[in-house]
Amino acid sequence: MKPKQKQKKKLLEILSDVNELARLEEEADFKEYVSEADGIRFAYPKNWFTQEAPWSSDSKAVTVNDPNGYFWMIAVFPAGSDPDAAAKEVLHSLRREYSQLEDLPTHRIIADQFLTGYEMNFFYLDLVNTAVVLSLETEERTYVIFWQYCDILAVTDDENDFEDVVEAMTHTFLKNLPRPSAG
Repeated sequence: MKPKQKQKKKLLEILSDVNELARLEEEADFKEYVSEADGIRFAYPKNWFTQEAPWSSDSKAVTVNDPNGYFWMIAVFPAGSDPDAAAKEVLHSLRREYSQLEDLPTHRIIADQFLTGYEMNFFYLDLVNTAVVLSLETEERTYVIFWQYCDILAVTDDENDFEDVVEAMTHTFLKNLPRPSAG
């Protein structure tokens, strides 16, 4: 296994264990975001910061920004909201802003959850940027996960890639989704 793959595997192992969140906070590598009311709980790097804001009249978004200005976001919609429509809303918004945007439908399985959406590439300030939007519907809510970064600036030799970190954050979020109540 390549060193980069080992690093990513270790990051996912650490962040995937729900019981590790307290230890991670203690070691000050990661913080934990919790909003029981919205069914959101995830770990994120300690030097990133969170911001809450409305997405629309019936939804809320939590954005986590890294120090370089890249971001990862979760939007929470009421039960029964169309997850595909929410993902397409993000796609159309970016398409209006970046006329040469290229997109491909995508799906990913993260933490045993099937997510669908789009991977998009576009130029901004002569640099290639990537954006990923994924959606998921549960019995209680619909979630949209969205992240965006500049490809060349998001990779360093001594740290995890931005995409590795946001996938691990997504993993902790999905592992902590409220479980349907037995009834």
